[in-house]
Amino acid sequence: MKLLKIFLSLVIIVVCVIVVEWAGLQVVSWIKLPYDPPVRLPDPPAKAEALLGISIECGFFCSSPIIRAADGQSYRYGTRLNAAAWEISQDPELDSVSDCGKKEIRKLEAAGGKIQQCLLTGESGEFCPGPIVSYAITSNGEIWKLSQPRNCMLETMANLGLIFGVVGLVLGIVIVVLINEKEPVKPAVEP
Repeated sequence: MKLLKIFLSLVIIVVCVIVVEWAGLQVVSWIKLPYDPPVRLPDPPAKAEALLGISIECGFFCSSPIIRAADGQSYRYGTRLNAAAWEISQDPELDSVSDCGKKEIRKLEAAGGKIQQCLLTGESGEFCPGPIVSYAITSNGEIWKLSQPRNCMLETMANLGLIFGVVGLVLGIVIVVLINEKEPVKPAVEP
């Protein structure tokens, strides 16, 4: 009976921690900051034909779109020094990207016209996560950037919630074990 009591106490603690963590992460994922206005990047040396990818190797809160242009060259906007210029990209190091969603495409089309291609990635942050950035090429070869900041406080709260959840789980287990060990031993009744 004692082992069953300990087991049920531990199950209740684990279930409560999991439910609270899940609920906290759901709340954080629902709260989104508004997008920054779309920004048109300067024209590259030759008309942009395709987005090859996005590089975030330039540092914190920085990203560089890499394009293939009509002259056959690959170009990168910005460098490791975060210069605002196009330069030839010999061997582009691309980070993981995904296609833009409908919301990003709508916002970019409202600013720049028909979108030919759009890619999205998250920039690296130092203590807070960097923004989600989308780069798009329009049908006339313009390149646009759309940025959606991520809320540092919400991300921090989610991470702290996870840490406190694990600490609470460990403390709960210790308390259950200590309480159940200190139950008084009933003296045997002599007939």
